[in-house]
Parts: sequence; structure tokens; C-alpha cells
Amino acid sequence: MKRRSWVILTVCVLCAVGLFTAYLLTRTGSEQLTEQDAIEMTRKMETAFRHKNANEILAYISPAPGTRIAGINQDQLRLLLVRYFRNSDQLHADMTNYVFTSGDAESTLAFDLVVHNDGADSRKEDYPGHITLHLHRVDVSHLLGLYQTKEWRITSAETTGPDLTIFGE
Repeated sequence: MKRRSWVILTVCVLCAVGLFTAYLLTRTGSEQLTEQDAIEMTRKMETAFRHKNANEILAYISPAPGTRIAGINQDQLRLLLVRYFRNSDQLHADMTNYVFTSGDAESTLAFDLVVHNDGADSRKEDYPGHITLHLHRVDVSHLLGLYQTKEWRITSAETTGPDLTIFGE
């Protein structure tokens, strides 16, 4: 084959790979949220919490402007987490007693949460409470808004624990 044919063939292969990648990226999540998926979401958030990664935790929260987590918005929550992570030692969150309910448009996941801040010579319980997460399937933008997918995200949360605005102080 001539050099020109190889160039055209290479361009075609690159276009095919690009289209296949775009297809994989635009696939949407499942229509129904299962209990295992919801619990897996909280476990990933716990891992991000242990690694003090506020952005990864907030990635599971709906990007809608009206989203409130225990009465505070996403910007306040990000600031609260960053401040807490900066002033903490080794973190761990215990989540137990999961209760999952599912519907067509909304699912809820309730569980008991205890946040530990362990120092070199102490184990301190910073936050005990019962959390209820409300999850909806929402449009989430990717690649600077180039495309959107429908994904299950946390749209609101309630807690029986202490006020979050004083968390970590």
C-alpha cells in the first residue's frame, strides 16, 4: 500500500476509536438503583473521606443549585470538609444498619454513622448520627458540558446528629 493509503487508514481507525470512546462515555446508568449500588456509593465516599478527598465525596452529590445536605449547600459543605480534613488526624467512618427503599423516581438510603478522628494516642468520636440520603436520577454534565448522562446522585440528606455547621470545631 502507498503511504497515502496508510495515512487515510490511520485516520479512519482513530475516528472509530474516538466514536467508540464517546459511546462508552455517554452510556447512562441503570434506571433502577439497587441496594448494593447505593451501599457501594457510601463505601466509596467513606474511602474518599479516609483519604481526605472532598472533591471525590462531593462528586456523589447532585450538581443542581437547590441541593441541600443537612441544611447546607455544596459550597458550604466543601469548605466544612476541607477545614475538617486540615485539622484532623487519621479519619474513619463507621456506617451500620442500612435501610434501603427504592421507587421509580427516588430512592432513600438510611444508616447510622459514626465519624472517628484517631490521633497517635487517642480515639475521638467526632460525629454520631442517623443519616437519610435521598437519591434521584439527575442529568450530570461531563467534559465541560459537551455531553450529559443520567446518574443516581444524592439530592438531599437529613441527620439526627449534631449541627454540621460546627462539625470539626
